[in-house]
Amino acid sequence: MMFGCNDANGDANMIRNSTGTLIFRNYQGGSQLSKVEIDAVGFWLGVRRSSSDAEFYENGVSVSTTGVASAGAPDVNFFIGARNSLGSPANHSPITWVFSWFGLGVSTGEAASIYSNVLSYQTTIGR
Repeated sequence: MMFGCNDANGDANMIRNSTGTLIFRNYQGGSQLSKVEIDAVGFWLGVRRSSSDAEFYENGVSVSTTGVASAGAPDVNFFIGARNSLGSPANHSPITWVFSWFGLGVSTGEAASIYSNVLSYQTTIGR
């Protein structure tokens, strides 16, 4: 699984590395949030609310937080299914994506609500 982008100053992405760890990276100096996950099936949400408030959710439940300062996202497009590496796709993912969402930083309650709504939608369409 992969989405994200980078520029000369750093990365903003969500990846699953070769050891099975899911990683959500803030940008430019921010720390990364991670969770070891065997199959990565589920609804994953990385949230950056401010320069020093980021959180990583699994199925609407917080699994990791950080207060390490980071800059905003790079001024390049995010790619879904790959990383935008200075304008070119890199680190392609063979994993099927069922749902993607980008938006402003959300609260813990909003993260749970988004997960619930996506789950209801997926059930309605038979997934």
